Amino acid sequence: MATLAIGLGLAATGFGMFSRAEAASARIQELQEEASEAKIAASTQASERAGQMKRLFSSQTASVAARGVSINSPSFAAINRGDFNALAEDNKLANLQLKVRLASLKTQESNASAGAVLGDASNLFEAASTAVSISNFGGSEGASSLETDATVQGSFS
Repeated sequence: MATLAIGLGLAATGFGMFSRAEAASARIQELQEEASEAKIAASTQASERAGQMKRLFSSQTASVAARGVSINSPSFAAINRGDFNALAEDNKLANLQLKVRLASLKTQESNASAGAVLGDASNLFEAASTAVSISNFGGSEGASSLETDATVQGSFS
């Protein structure tokens, strides 16, 4: 009976470990997909900012040319340089935000992996503790009392 209980306990522990590993694997896959989506979104946003800047430069060039100002004038170059610096700053911030997001996702991925491993170790420890307590409960004293009960019942039959 104790062997059956130990076997069932270990089987349940093994199933729990499998379920936990499956859940961790699914979570890791989900986080990797989220990281890919974040990279794509950052790339799309960078393209949109570059397009906006191109339209801005085109409209500024048309406006300055319509007023008769030379495109090579220092004042026009200063305006463009300021806009270009603002774009570069926006791109730096967007890259920093992407790096922080990817680092966060990587940390969550590591935590999911570690949680699965630590949970498996916890389940194994719990199964071993249960097996030891069952074997102590059904040890030599339990077996001898069962044998004694069987012997006593056999003598009355």
